[in-house]
Amino acid sequence: SGLVAGGYLVVPVKNEFSFQPEFLYSVKGATYKFVFLDLPVVGDLSFEQNIKLTYIELPLLARYDVPSRGAAKPSVLFGPSFGVKMSARAHTRSLGVKESANVSGVKTIDPGLVLGGGIDLTTTRGKLTLELRYTMGLSTIIEHSEGSVDIRNSAGSFMLGYQFQ
Repeated sequence: SGLVAGGYLVVPVKNEFSFQPEFLYSVKGATYKFVFLDLPVVGDLSFEQNIKLTYIELPLLARYDVPSRGAAKPSVLFGPSFGVKMSARAHTRSLGVKESANVSGVKTIDPGLVLGGGIDLTTTRGKLTLELRYTMGLSTIIEHSEGSVDIRNSAGSFMLGYQFQ
């Protein structure tokens, strides 16, 4: 689980079509746990690693506002996203010992593809926006991938926002 925060613009193009560039701060990651031996009295002998990657993401999205009546306006989003790695950290626990360190070998640029949808709810001073989206990594995030190592970022996001009028 992670966090996404930032801002965006909606630039009308033609009729229901718009261009939506965004500037986002995003935290992604994974947790790995391997249990060597599970002893009832002592507990488990295990290795656990939590990796956190932080990015500045620049999605460049095409937006289609579905024609509708009323205060709720649905939309569909699609387009490329370019992530720039800010940090990569690993937090490890093994046999009761905890360590934290920077992770090397993670690519600086992470291209992706975004597909999502949302609803804009019109208020007296602007629009409340609810979005659900999926971002799929288009390439491995490992710098020197050998053999079959292909680790890609992917993220499902629920986003809440406000558009000022």
